[in-house]
Amino acid sequence: MTRSESVRRAGIENKPSSAEMDNIYYTAQQLDTKLLSASIIGWE
Repeated sequence: MTRSESVRRAGIENKPSSAEMDNIYYTAQQLDTKLLSASIIGWE
């Protein structure tokens, strides 16, 4: 069982902090940029 599933089953709110959300957003932007670059140069 994953940590998030254990937390959910225990009834604990599993909401990312502001800093964690910033990190998630930054990571998503980096992945989006890499995927866009890969599609432009023909990697699929």
